[in-house]
Amino acid sequence: MSGRETSPYAAGAEGSRPVHAQPEKGRPPVADCMMTGYGAAEPSLAIAGDGTVFYAPVFTREGNGLIRSRDRGRTWELIIPRFGNVECHSRVQTYLYLDPATDRLFFHSSLLRFMPPRLKRGFNLTWSEDLGDTWHHVKLDIEAFDWLKVYAGPPVSSRTRGYPNVLYMSAPTPISTRCWPVLFPRLQQVWRSLDGGNSWEKAGGISLVPSDHGLPRQEWIIFGSGVVGRDGTIYLGFRRGPRLGLAVSRDEGLTWEVSDVPGSRLLRYFNIIQIGVINGNYVFSEPLALDTEGNLYAIWPDERDLLRLAWSRDGGRTWSQALVVSAPEVKHVRYHAMAVREPGRVAIAYYGSPDGFRYHGYIAESSDVFQKEPVFWSATVNDPSDPLYRYGFNVGYLEMWYGGDLNEIVHVRYDPDGNIWASFCKRMPPLILDRSWKRREHAFSKLQGVIGKMVHP
Repeated sequence: MSGRETSPYAAGAEGSRPVHAQPEKGRPPVADCMMTGYGAAEPSLAIAGDGTVFYAPVFTREGNGLIRSRDRGRTWELIIPRFGNVECHSRVQTYLYLDPATDRLFFHSSLLRFMPPRLKRGFNLTWSEDLGDTWHHVKLDIEAFDWLKVYAGPPVSSRTRGYPNVLYMSAPTPISTRCWPVLFPRLQQVWRSLDGGNSWEKAGGISLVPSDHGLPRQEWIIFGSGVVGRDGTIYLGFRRGPRLGLAVSRDEGLTWEVSDVPGSRLLRYFNIIQIGVINGNYVFSEPLALDTEGNLYAIWPDERDLLRLAWSRDGGRTWSQALVVSAPEVKHVRYHAMAVREPGRVAIAYYGSPDGFRYHGYIAESSDVFQKEPVFWSATVNDPSDPLYRYGFNVGYLEMWYGGDLNEIVHVRYDPDGNIWASFCKRMPPLILDRSWKRREHAFSKLQGVIGKMVHP
């Protein structure tokens, strides 16, 4: 694999610093990326047990779907799940999840649409039992329409039907962000399915009202995705005002215990303009990960826009010191994700900038984050002379109102060989600057899907 050799740095309490280190296999890992050629937004990633890789969403003139590679990324094929014979997924609030215990693949999108307007709540959920060859569909008539996440784990007390795991999904209701004076976030509702996604029932929920958490009324609470332990315990990471919160359920989502990750300090929140125009680091998509021994990992951007990581060996009761794990040259992080291959071996991905203007896609890995100052090997997936965001990071909030796409998600995953994959988007320049990206031919998307990869020699 051609690309950029990674460089080592040590994570520390106040920042990271370059170090001299010997790579595990004699040569440093190499990072690179491929441009998918498709329009995209908020990209999620899934890798099956046989190494099949999925990236979603992709936008085409024929419809919206995902791409799949069965040969480790050498070739890709377009898949457009259809339901009702002709309908396909929207471009709004898409998300891809693969249950690693069964390789069942889930892909959903919101019924809400801005252009042309369709103000509906609920989601279309599709899933595949054969790695994308055929699809099932269910319409989720729920009160949510935004930031829905799906995750799965073993049952605690319920008896499942035709599927070994309990499926969970959670979303803010009736909205994720207050639209004063009309709508206010009230509850992070959790649903569960005992039959593999065919039917769903409400479980419990966690309040989104700041005063219920002892916070000022102008603060904001928003959840990321969940992870489920081998004993069925559910963990949800979320912005709990100025701290990273942790919600834990030991009874399949019916009741919840809430606490803060010690040492976490987040950006102060005042209004939605901060998220949409100034800084997107109020939103966490993938803040948690679990390993096979039950160790819990948390990752978040701090108040200085640096990426921090901490871990817990007792289910979130006590935590390690929070370390800065973004690369030394990175001064500003936007969005992030984490994956764990084995206890202590952690991969991270994020958009990072040395100057607050040019943003690149970063991948990094540490073989042992349990050390006092763990060493990470890191590189940009893109050529630094060709940033993914050349003129500042644009979340897309303003453009959303006239049909544009948001970009608030990064995913990172290990494949069976130990290689690391990450999902990004590249902000494409207007036609007057780059005639190769014709927006009409790319479903009028301003973003191109990008897949990053780190390979061990």
